[in-house]
Amino acid sequence: MRNRREFLQIGLASSALPILAGERSEASFYDSVHRLRIREVVVEMSSPLARAFRAEAVERGLDAHAIHDDITDVWYNVLNRQWKSAPGALAGITLSTSLFCLETFARDYGMRVCFRALHDKAEPGPMVSWIIAPRGIF
Repeated sequence: MRNRREFLQIGLASSALPILAGERSEASFYDSVHRLRIREVVVEMSSPLARAFRAEAVERGLDAHAIHDDITDVWYNVLNRQWKSAPGALAGITLSTSLFCLETFARDYGMRVCFRALHDKAEPGPMVSWIIAPRGIF
């Protein structure tokens, strides 16, 4: 059974999906957000918050990459190949260690973290919601 805190965290995470998917809405707060065309997300599967975010992302047609506190496989088999040909925006909810690795890799492709939010009460530990995008988007 979900408690109030989990309900609010899941609601906040999923409310960002229209922006992440590039849909126009009255709630959008930056014109530049509409230039983001996020097609995929990375989620930490040990977190209920991240799993709920993944389910919402898949429902909206985004590719979702599941990790278990290790971004290596997704990096070498998916992101590195994609970013070599065409760097694109990426969103996720992961542990800070995975975000640190992705942030470091992204710099080599002219990308940066343009949104970061800490969910310090999330299970199994502090989770971070983030968006990585090419420089100049924001």
